[in-house]
Amino acid sequence: MDEEEKILRRVLPYWHPEVEKTPERGPPPRWTDFKPTKNDIDGISVTRRKFVVDLAIEAGDGQRRSLAEVKVRDVIKEGMTVKPDPLPSLPGHALIPELNRRDYDGKKKDKIKIQEWALTLARNYSIIVYHAPKP
Repeated sequence: MDEEEKILRRVLPYWHPEVEKTPERGPPPRWTDFKPTKNDIDGISVTRRKFVVDLAIEAGDGQRRSLAEVKVRDVIKEGMTVKPDPLPSLPGHALIPELNRRDYDGKKKDKIKIQEWALTLARNYSIIVYHAPKP
């Protein structure tokens, strides 16, 4: 994958007073947005931005979600990889294999490393590019 490519991660929506004042510059995602869920056995799921036509549709999926964006080069800079993993219904699907549930639930040192990576991605490299509508 091209290091300048951008990837998207669906994240839980949350609201902050600043989001309504300047929605384009809202608060960064939380570290838990990059924490592997019980379904992320092979790594967290992300979507390659160049495959997305409409951010609102990408965020939707019948759920209320916001979208965080990260550059592939920043993931690589932190010692992780982005692996294309196209699915029939989602050709832009990819994984960050280092952020997987198996390791998170395994040794304590692996869990700590995954938490550090997730925190670094959220605080240093991610921006919210789509805010789910407020309920």
